[in-house]
Amino acid sequence: MLDYANAMVARSSGTPANWQEHIDGMPTYAPPIPPKAPAKLTGGLYLKGDMANCKDYANSEQKKYADYVMTVPPNGAGTTSGMLGFMFWAAERPSARAGYTATTPPNMCEGGMGAAAKAFDIPLPMLALRQQ
Repeated sequence: MLDYANAMVARSSGTPANWQEHIDGMPTYAPPIPPKAPAKLTGGLYLKGDMANCKDYANSEQKKYADYVMTVPPNGAGTTSGMLGFMFWAAERPSARAGYTATTPPNMCEGGMGAAAKAFDIPLPMLALRQQ
């Protein structure tokens, strides 16, 4: 059983507006979609080798949206403010199509994702999630 949801990215990366609709739910839909607890939601971002998310943390979306992700309040589901975190899509190579920079050597993500891991104090290597 899954215990969290990921707000998928659009053709570009996600934004707080994309994620907020999951936290708010869609009460006017038929059937209505209930809100999700922020603490059970990850925000999707792309991690392509030619993006700041990979190469330039100071100009990255993870830095730009960090405050929202860490503080967004619940709106109908859950009691804890702040999302579960980010989930990254298209790491290594986002598509078989030409024109995308892979995140493989020599185009590693130390300047973006690596710097973000240090800024958010994420242990590397990451600890195991659940064992059961």
